Amino acid sequence: MDRIYYFTLLPLGILLTGLIIYLQVPEKNSKRKAGLRYMTKTINSSRKASVCEADRKVKIKKNFVDQKKNRVKKKKKRKPIVQQHVSVKKIAAGKEIANCRTVDLTWLNIDEFLNLLKKEINIDRGYFKSFSNNGIVYVSLQLISDTVLMMGRKNDQEELFVRGTGKKQRKKIEYSITSILHHNNSIPDFIDKRYPGASFSLKNIQGKQISTGYYAPIKVEAFKTSIATLEKRKKKSKLLSEIASVEILIHNKNLPA
Repeated sequence: MDRIYYFTLLPLGILLTGLIIYLQVPEKNSKRKAGLRYMTKTINSSRKASVCEADRKVKIKKNFVDQKKNRVKKKKKRKPIVQQHVSVKKIAAGKEIANCRTVDLTWLNIDEFLNLLKKEINIDRGYFKSFSNNGIVYVSLQLISDTVLMMGRKNDQEELFVRGTGKKQRKKIEYSITSILHHNNSIPDFIDKRYPGASFSLKNIQGKQISTGYYAPIKVEAFKTSIATLEKRKKKSKLLSEIASVEILIHNKNLPA
């Protein structure tokens, strides 16, 4: 009886094993084969999509870099902006008046102008407006332009006030006057003709700086007076009598070392 069961079950087991193997082989199982093909196709599609996405990002980045380079090239091709008019340049000895148009002072009497300035030399106004030192009279530019404007009003020179009395107009007046004084040899040689003046340091007897300012230096001889007369006037002012020496602050090739 046991042998009958044995010989019966053995063929069934072999058939079952063969069936299982048959089902596991893709070539023999159309469903399995179709399933494997679908999975392979899906994986390949995903890989292709990833590659396309990567290529797209690379192209976008390359286009961005190219556009940036083009913008830089365009900027380089632009012509530099050139300033057409330069009113004032600060250099070495002071402020150079570049391309500055002078005002018409043909009506001005230079001797009368100098006499008006002389009245202010070594007069204490609470600050260093005009003072003498070592044969030179140092006059603030504001005093120069104020004096010209005062004379202009008395002489009905309306053209002088057409464009106002602001900084630009004053600079033209100051430059015009110092140009006349240069022509008359009334300005020391250490001031170039391109400058209305220079920056100076005022020092006391101990060599300590007490003040600085921008002044037009004028020779004492231009005022037709003596140094002694001006120095006597200075001694009456405690403020001005402190000035023992005057030194130019910045030197250039046109100024003495």
